Amino acid sequence: MAETVETLMKPDEVSEALRVHPVTLQRMIERGELTAIRVGRGYRFRPTDVNSYLDSHRSGKVLEPAR
Repeated sequence: MAETVETLMKPDEVSEALRVHPVTLQRMIERGELTAIRVGRGYRFRPTDVNSYLDSHRSGKVLEPAR
Protein backbone atom coordinates (compact mmCIF):
# COMPACT_ATOMS: atom_id res chain seq x y z
CA MET A 1 0.00 0.00 0.00
CA ALA A 2 1.52 3.32 -1.07
CA GLU A 3 1.35 6.28 1.28
CA THR A 4 1.67 9.89 0.24
CA VAL A 5 4.29 12.10 1.79
CA GLU A 6 3.14 15.58 2.75
CA THR A 7 5.38 18.51 1.83
CA LEU A 8 6.85 19.95 5.00
CA MET A 9 7.65 23.59 5.71
CA LYS A 10 11.00 24.80 7.01
CA PRO A 11 11.19 27.08 10.06
CA ASP A 12 12.07 30.16 7.98
CA GLU A 13 8.98 29.56 5.81
CA VAL A 14 6.73 29.27 8.85
CA SER A 15 8.21 32.38 10.53
CA GLU A 16 7.66 34.33 7.33
CA ALA A 17 4.11 33.01 6.90
CA LEU A 18 3.19 33.82 10.52
CA ARG A 19 5.25 37.04 10.47
CA VAL A 20 7.05 36.16 13.68
CA HIS A 21 10.75 36.20 14.53
CA PRO A 22 12.48 32.79 14.40
CA VAL A 23 13.13 33.01 18.16
CA THR A 24 9.39 33.50 18.71
CA LEU A 25 8.72 30.44 16.55
CA GLN A 26 11.16 28.41 18.68
CA ARG A 27 9.38 29.54 21.85
CA MET A 28 6.01 28.59 20.37
CA ILE A 29 7.36 25.07 19.77
CA GLU A 30 8.81 24.84 23.29
CA ARG A 31 5.50 25.96 24.85
CA GLY A 32 3.63 23.36 22.78
CA GLU A 33 1.59 25.99 20.93
CA LEU A 34 2.70 24.83 17.50
CA THR A 35 3.29 21.22 16.51
CA ALA A 36 6.66 20.54 14.89
CA ILE A 37 8.42 17.44 13.62
CA ARG A 38 12.02 16.97 14.68
CA VAL A 39 14.23 16.14 11.68
CA GLY A 40 17.86 15.75 12.67
CA ARG A 41 18.77 18.85 14.64
CA GLY A 42 16.04 21.01 13.10
CA TYR A 43 12.28 21.18 12.79
CA ARG A 44 9.80 20.82 9.98
CA PHE A 45 6.11 21.71 9.99
CA ARG A 46 3.04 20.26 8.33
CA PRO A 47 1.02 22.98 6.60
CA THR A 48 -2.11 21.48 8.21
CA ASP A 49 -0.58 21.99 11.69
CA VAL A 50 0.24 25.62 10.89
CA ASN A 51 -3.31 26.17 9.63
CA SER A 52 -4.73 24.49 12.75
CA TYR A 53 -2.66 26.85 14.91
CA LEU A 54 -4.06 29.84 13.00
CA ASP A 55 -7.64 28.54 13.27
CA SER A 56 -7.30 28.03 17.02
CA HIS A 57 -6.08 31.60 17.49
CA ARG A 58 -8.76 33.28 15.42
CA SER A 59 -10.31 36.22 17.26
CA GLY A 60 -13.80 35.80 15.86
CA LYS A 61 -13.91 39.44 14.83
CA VAL A 62 -14.45 40.25 11.19
CA LEU A 63 -12.13 43.01 10.07
CA GLU A 64 -13.30 45.55 7.54
CA PRO A 65 -11.08 45.86 4.50
CA ALA A 66 -8.86 48.97 4.41
CA ARG A 67 -10.26 51.77 2.31
